[in-house]
Amino acid sequence: MKKYLGLGIFLFLMLALVATPVLAAVTVDSGTGTGFVGKGDVQDAFGWNNAQLQSNAGGVTFTLVSADVYDVTYEWDTVTGGPNPQTIHHTVTNERTASVNGAVGYDARNKKQITGFILGGFSTINETGSIPQVGDSGPHGGGTSVVTAVTPVSSTGGLYANYGGNSVLIWPSN
Repeated sequence: MKKYLGLGIFLFLMLALVATPVLAAVTVDSGTGTGFVGKGDVQDAFGWNNAQLQSNAGGVTFTLVSADVYDVTYEWDTVTGGPNPQTIHHTVTNERTASVNGAVGYDARNKKQITGFILGGFSTINETGSIPQVGDSGPHGGGTSVVTAVTPVSSTGGLYANYGGNSVLIWPSN
């Protein structure tokens, strides 16, 4: 019996040594603000242990931030320059900051153990810079020009966890 008990303890200890921690997870739909943030992502962001997360979870908020840059082409006919249209390119940046509704998610078996945060969509959206559309008019060429192309150049941003005046990027991870 002692032989089997010793083998059981040995196997248990070996399993404990090679077991890997549960990976944290963030899934977010940047178009709707819905998704899930695993508790580990928030703990890592703020350097909290499990007890600190349990205590502070109610004060955690989320913000989705993006900056999209577009190349906009304007064309216009010159009065004295002949039949060829003149063109000008410039960039337009559209910045968007959206507060995301979040609810603390609990383990179904233990209603006190936090598993993460359920993202329930946008609550407020602040946007700066408008994106011109093909066919819009613009103030170029000494008169009125027309937008003939709008091409995406770059997009940056991510989901931030906020607590106590601190804001930490949690998705995409760096």
